Amino acid sequence: MCIFTNGQVLDSINTPSDMASDSDLDKFQRWLQNRLDESSSIEDVSERDRVIKRLQNAIQVCIEFRTNLELSSIVSDPFVRRESPVRVISEESIKNPGAIDGKCNKCGAEMAGDLEFCPLCGAYE
Repeated sequence: MCIFTNGQVLDSINTPSDMASDSDLDKFQRWLQNRLDESSSIEDVSERDRVIKRLQNAIQVCIEFRTNLELSSIVSDPFVRRESPVRVISEESIKNPGAIDGKCNKCGAEMAGDLEFCPLCGAYE
């Protein structure tokens, strides 16, 4: 429903929720163009200019959406679907990262064996 600041109601429509088909887009664009033609009858100049700008923007978005739909039909799906995982992770290959294997040579802090630096002082081992 289009309600303006002065309380004037131009029109109300029920647009379909799925506007992906070309016929729905064509109908919607024609409806917007019809509203644009009818907006010249709005007496308040500032209101008329505001409505014209909004309708022109909406028509431009409709055209861009149609272009994007056409492009999406050309471009293939970038995601590869596989029935099985690419690599299998076994539980034996997973190490406990919290296991403490040694101490820092510089500050004596306990550190995990898979780290190449001390988490406390930052010394490189």
